[in-house]
Amino acid sequence: AEGAGNAGGEKARQGIPLDKKKKKKKHKGNGEAILTRVEEGEGSTTTSELSVSERLWRSYNNAMLHGKGTPMERHAFVDEDAVLALSHEADVEKRVTATLPHWRHDLKRNLKPGSPVWLFICASADRCVDLVKGMDNVRKVAKIGKLFSRHMKIAQQQTFLRSSVVQVIIGTPNRLLKLVESNDLNLSQLKFLFFDGAIDAKQRSVFTLKDVQDDLWNLYCTHIEGIVRSGQIKVAIL
Repeated sequence: AEGAGNAGGEKARQGIPLDKKKKKKKHKGNGEAILTRVEEGEGSTTTSELSVSERLWRSYNNAMLHGKGTPMERHAFVDEDAVLALSHEADVEKRVTATLPHWRHDLKRNLKPGSPVWLFICASADRCVDLVKGMDNVRKVAKIGKLFSRHMKIAQQQTFLRSSVVQVIIGTPNRLLKLVESNDLNLSQLKFLFFDGAIDAKQRSVFTLKDVQDDLWNLYCTHIEGIVRSGQIKVAIL
């Protein structure tokens, strides 16, 4: 310990800057998420400071390509033109509705059963329930479908989608993927895709939780990426 102290003192006398240790800081926002910043000198950024397309790419690259994605793959993944810049309201519903001034008209359109206009993808059933509870104004003009596995059998959800006009879907990756693949959830009318970026008490999100990564990116790449590139839908992170 004494030698280390002497080395540090010698560096200081010679004008050599001491090595800086990486620090972690937790920033609490509105209660919906906690962002962790890892400071690494001048290039440090928080998750919230990254672009939407960069956040999506990092999650996909880490989960599906084991961090070995190429710059060409990154460039082609999500175009910035497909990104919807959301309002900065603290409340999720206000954030969405303030960004989309004609949302009431859009959600009142006559749709086919099982064909939502808005799709929210969450990491867990609990988070889905939280979002549904916060959609008081949306519920007045649209039907909201909850698609996750807790307390609900997939056969019941299939029947619901086949018989109901549902403008808003809030669900988890695994259940959404199964219902798309069974042709009960139809994405032909989809206009807006919202990834829920909330981080839980264990610092996990839909972008980092290992249990949902395969289903999340299989759903996106197989059934959604093409319609994003076609310009049919816009993508946002809550």
